[in-house]
Amino acid sequence: MQKVIMASPKTMQNPGSVISILLVISLLISSVLIVLAARGDLWLDEIWSLAFAGNAASPLDIVTRFQHDNNHVLNTLYLYLLGPQSHLYLYRLLAVGSGIGSLVLLTILARRKGTFESLCVLFLAGTSYPLILYFSEARGYAPAIFFALLAYLLLQRCLNDHTLLNLALFWSVVVLGILAHLTFVNILLALFCLSIGHEFYSHSTPGRSFKRINTFYLVPFIFLGVFYLQFVKPMTIGGGESYNYWDVISYAAVLVSGLPESQFTRLVAFACYVGAVGAGVYILFRNRNEQWVFYLVALIAGPILMLIVTRPQVLYFRYFVVCFPFFYLLLGSVFGECCRGRSRKYLWAGIAIICLMAAGHATRVVPLLKLGRGNYMAALSYISAHTPGLTLRIGSDHDFRNGMVLSFYARFLSDQKKLNYINQGRLAEERPDWILTHSQEPSYQPPSVLDINNIGNFRLVEQYRYSRDSGWNWFLYHIENSG
Repeated sequence: MQKVIMASPKTMQNPGSVISILLVISLLISSVLIVLAARGDLWLDEIWSLAFAGNAASPLDIVTRFQHDNNHVLNTLYLYLLGPQSHLYLYRLLAVGSGIGSLVLLTILARRKGTFESLCVLFLAGTSYPLILYFSEARGYAPAIFFALLAYLLLQRCLNDHTLLNLALFWSVVVLGILAHLTFVNILLALFCLSIGHEFYSHSTPGRSFKRINTFYLVPFIFLGVFYLQFVKPMTIGGGESYNYWDVISYAAVLVSGLPESQFTRLVAFACYVGAVGAGVYILFRNRNEQWVFYLVALIAGPILMLIVTRPQVLYFRYFVVCFPFFYLLLGSVFGECCRGRSRKYLWAGIAIICLMAAGHATRVVPLLKLGRGNYMAALSYISAHTPGLTLRIGSDHDFRNGMVLSFYARFLSDQKKLNYINQGRLAEERPDWILTHSQEPSYQPPSVLDINNIGNFRLVEQYRYSRDSGWNWFLYHIENSG
């Protein structure tokens, strides 16, 4: 590693200091990206979480009354304690703090391999579109990632220094990770397998190994069992678009790698993902490093097992996002291993790959910063400004999605105006002045006129675009004549 660094240009009198400065700059830039991405309107799933928090009479209600897949318990508890706020940004502070903290933890974990590896990992994760997206969204994914990384760090400390304090910290972090989001269980399984691998490589006796593993995991597994019976087993699935497993898995590979999206690049991205994980696991295995067990389970075996055991009817790429930071952590180690002790061309090849991935992510990050997750407040403000009376009579193409979002933003209406949302079953009776349609296809082009039988013709007057993945486009129509 030192040979590669010292082979850098002569202007670098102290390469270690230069990389440390670059680490600080990269962390600041990545943090700014997360902070900027957290601006803008809340979308349906965030508003839905706020509804759970607002309807809870006590913190216990969050677990006992709202057994729902959109209720990410730790995030909902944060929203409950925060209470109603006029500044929407406050609702995302838990995610933002967790995201920035995750980048710090990734840097600490990668620095154990070397400063070059830590810079690679931080740059990969800090520019990653899916991580920036969920590090800036008021849901449970960002805290789950933070606690997954912290649990990984604490377990390694426990393996080296088996004290009650370290154990208590590990147990607490695992419990918080489970409460943050159920996908944390995939990392818990990988940690469990890592502990088994550690016992194997340390040549412990079966009795001693069983005792140590039992000490680490008895408390977390008891909590997980209780949580499953109380919250997970009776859980209601909120539903959503139905995608086949391959589409979701290949799309996740595209997003984690930063490649553009097409059927061909999905195959390439999946192959690159499997190849990178395989190379990293092989290098660790060859070096007799027990960490290969963790990465194999966290990045390959765990997700496959999750699909086999749960057989989810609704699957999204975000269910794998808790694994993404560990992919970058492993990839940074692969780059470091390939560059160490070899000619400078390997170093520049690794840097080129990282820059290409960052450029690919930028094609998605820029629209996220520009458009956000939708512009629902602007649409309602337009309707309010162009409605002469005090009542805003609005219909839409989806009562639950659009109705919940409209009801949330109606509280920000000024001039004593009131929302009258008209369900689809009552459109012919009440005849709205405005119709909102939505689409989650970013490039969707709506018709210029809607001809709704027995109601009238509605002309497209405004379009409110979103970036992608979280939220949707809104298309606003105004009535021209009655049918």
